[in-house]
Amino acid sequence: MDTQPTQNTQPIPTIPTPTAPPIIPAPQPQKSPLLPIILPLLVLIFASISGYLYLQSRSLRSQLPTSQAITPSSTPQPSLDPTADWISYTNNSGFTIKYPAGLLTEAIAADGSSPASSDSYGFHIYKSGSESPYEERIIDFQISQIEPTYDQWSKLKQEIRLNGLQVTKISPDNIPFEIYSIHLPNKKFLEIYASTNPARKDIADQILSTFQFTN
Repeated sequence: MDTQPTQNTQPIPTIPTPTAPPIIPAPQPQKSPLLPIILPLLVLIFASISGYLYLQSRSLRSQLPTSQAITPSSTPQPSLDPTADWISYTNNSGFTIKYPAGLLTEAIAADGSSPASSDSYGFHIYKSGSESPYEERIIDFQISQIEPTYDQWSKLKQEIRLNGLQVTKISPDNIPFEIYSIHLPNKKFLEIYASTNPARKDIADQILSTFQFTN
């Protein structure tokens, strides 16, 4: 006799269906009862300030003097350079100076004296009508191939700038001149003797202020 398999007759449990949570509506923001009052007040204040600033601006503009257009003058303005109409002198050794039209130059040579030329190695400037041009010279220029030493005035030397140039200045107390020693661009040396005589010192300093290299 065959044995029959035993069948499970227990019922299958039922799985419950998940239920969605209820949706709770978000609370509505409450409107401030003061908002309808504050907004008009802010607008009124802003309008008042703008009107006040506008009136102040108009008042200030009315108090300012009316500007007048400046018409350029056709009259030529005088030159501020006191040496603008002076005579220019250029030496071939590499420098130039200017001096007033009322003054003259003199170069002394073995055969006599003559006005300074561009090749002169030594000349002085004096006032027209002087009885002794050399003795009454305002400023003197001497060109040499050898650098002067001034041993007797070694303690009186000082390095200065003359129109941007490096210059050795000596102020002796035993001659009525200040000496300026300048190394020229062409390897020559220039000595300038500027008078310290009260009657000639100012014009000597003005002539000295026009000194420049030409190259």
